[in-house]
Amino acid sequence: MKEQSKQIYEFGDFRLDKPERLLTRAGKPLALTPKSFDLLVLLIENQGSLLSKDELMNAVWADSFVEEANLNVNISTLRKVLGESSFIETVPKKGYRFAAEVREISPAVREIKTAAPEEIVIANFTQTRIVREEEIDEANDGERLMLPAGRPQNKRKSMAVLLIGAFAVAIIGAFFYHRQTNTPNAEANELYLRGREAMERRNAEDIKRALRFFESAIEKDEKFALAHAGLSDAYSYLGDYDVLPPEEIHRKSKAAARRAIELDDTLGKAHLSLGNMLRDEWDYAESEKQIKRAIELEPNNAEAHHIYSHLLLDQERFDESLRESLLNLHLDPHSTAPRLHLGQHYFYARQYDEAIKTLEETIRLDPNYSRAFLYISHAYELSGQNDKAVAAYLKSKTLTGADVPSISRLQTAYDAGGMKNFWQEELTQTLEKARQKYIAPYNIALIYARIGEKDKAFEYLEKAYNERSPLLAPIRCDRELDTLRDD
Repeated sequence: MKEQSKQIYEFGDFRLDKPERLLTRAGKPLALTPKSFDLLVLLIENQGSLLSKDELMNAVWADSFVEEANLNVNISTLRKVLGESSFIETVPKKGYRFAAEVREISPAVREIKTAAPEEIVIANFTQTRIVREEEIDEANDGERLMLPAGRPQNKRKSMAVLLIGAFAVAIIGAFFYHRQTNTPNAEANELYLRGREAMERRNAEDIKRALRFFESAIEKDEKFALAHAGLSDAYSYLGDYDVLPPEEIHRKSKAAARRAIELDDTLGKAHLSLGNMLRDEWDYAESEKQIKRAIELEPNNAEAHHIYSHLLLDQERFDESLRESLLNLHLDPHSTAPRLHLGQHYFYARQYDEAIKTLEETIRLDPNYSRAFLYISHAYELSGQNDKAVAAYLKSKTLTGADVPSISRLQTAYDAGGMKNFWQEELTQTLEKARQKYIAPYNIALIYARIGEKDKAFEYLEKAYNERSPLLAPIRCDRELDTLRDD
């Protein structure tokens, strides 16, 4: 890698200020998690050079062991923020290079501009900054003088403004920063961002890590509404895994969401968290009310359209769900999660060919996305492609930590007796695990349905109902239960 400098960099209409840890576009600060920022700096400082995945991971995560998936997620995040996939070039099976032209700027001329004269934007990830558009003195060709901390000021501004500027900036900054981020505590904000970064992958271990980050952020600032919303989401997403009993998930997720709304009723993410939780409790009318409120407050929040699509799927409102799924993908085009969800939509709508096509694309973008392999295995099976179904299912289990002997037993079972034998072996292994830890009854019911033991399937579905399992939310459209619908 090239020797790193401490310059300010410009590319396109972006500016990256490394010492200030600030990325702006046309003067407007952009949100990046700490690791995504570090990754972008590394790519820019090695502009034009191919950096292997190992080089990037060793440099950005030098103090910890991470999987390649973490790198993929952060590259996806950068592409989403930059809004231009050609900036970061992927070299298949090798690594990445920053392909855009980069200009180095001297720190002495650090200056920030924004588009709206009256706009005040706060972006604090390591420290507080205020960005203001100053008046341009046309008589002086827009000449500016520099205030302390690099703030530009037009020459015709009065001396009184200069004298009170620092004091006013401190007061106004604290006020607007609280409005924008819900916390004046930079450490709490960074913990929150790390939590959201961990949530991106949507696997159980990363969600548990996210939960700890959100809890730590709340310890730093109990009135941090975004952290409470994040905590609610983390508990809600854990409902998709065999981690905690549903009653505990419901109670903790709902409490965190309601606390977030109590702290800031204008926060779209807080209403979305509550709407998602109410969906898990099958309160579809109130869930839709909260999700629509979230979209009203934040119409470009891709996750809100994602959750709304799930709610519509639960009610078999497929046309509306597809609209929201496509809007989710449009708003977040460089992430794998919207593609995974679109594949789910097609699966639930019985459009298996479209589901497979979409999920194959998702896997090409992220070859280690366990949930994509899980869902495509179901689509393969229901479209009669059993060999592919088994291979994808076993890949999903491998990516989530299944041991080699259990994988081998499943493959042997399939080779010896086909899909029913395969699922019988999976049932045996699952019931063995259930004697040692919590396994969601709904997941056990799905296996019984596959092997044709309807009475046992209904028995476990009733258990899932009695514990108010959030996994029951899409039961009306879950194609894995189609063999039971005549009963």
